Order: sequence, then C-alpha cells, then structure tokens
Amino acid sequence: MHVKASEKLDVITIKKILGYIKNIEECFEHFDIKSSHDLESMRLAQLATTQAITNMFEAKKKLRPEAIDVIPVFDRVKIGRARNIASHDYDSVDFNIIFDICKRLMGEAVNNELNRVISVEISN
Repeated sequence: MHVKASEKLDVITIKKILGYIKNIEECFEHFDIKSSHDLESMRLAQLATTQAITNMFEAKKKLRPEAIDVIPVFDRVKIGRARNIASHDYDSVDFNIIFDICKRLMGEAVNNELNRVISVEISN
C-alpha cells in the first residue's frame, strides 16, 4: 500500500511532537522536577518546558484533521492553552497548569497513542 505524502508529513510531525515530549522528560529529570512548586522555582526548567510546549503546539497545527482524529488522548491535552499563557502572559504563568500538562504529555496514554500512529503508518 502506498503512503501518501500528507500521511508521511503527519508521521514526521508526530515524531517531532514525541521529541518535544522527550525534551520535557529530560528537563524534568535534569532539574529533578517532581511538583509544580519545583517547576515554579526553577527558571531554566520553566523556559525549557514552555518552549517545548510552544514548539509542540506549532507542530500540532500542521497535522491534518484526519491525523488529529486518531490521537484523541493527545488532542485533549490543552497544549494550545498552555502555549497561549506562556507566550502572551509569561510573567503570570500558572505553573500548576504547565506542570499538569507536562505530566499528561509524559504519560503512558499519550506516548502509546502517538507511537501507535507512527507504527501503523510505517507498516502501511
């Protein structure tokens, strides 16, 4: 079966999103972030996580609606909300929200879902 160019772009984009999630995981590990308070007290971790979320949101906008339809767990994580807060109101970011979003992104459900899409598309 021939994979369309648009489907290949979705796979590439999802791989980028997984890379940004990995960046957040590495940041949390490096700075030993275990709570929103930890995140709130570590400026470099704040910058890293909010930038990863911003990059992820921009990547997500490139996905076709059909691709978004098959990643509902990821789609329910409100990265757009976090991106808007971080980009437009950075001085009053609620790091409880950012921490919660990061934890959801790093969760097994999101990772399994995104990796499943990649494996299905690659096997086609």
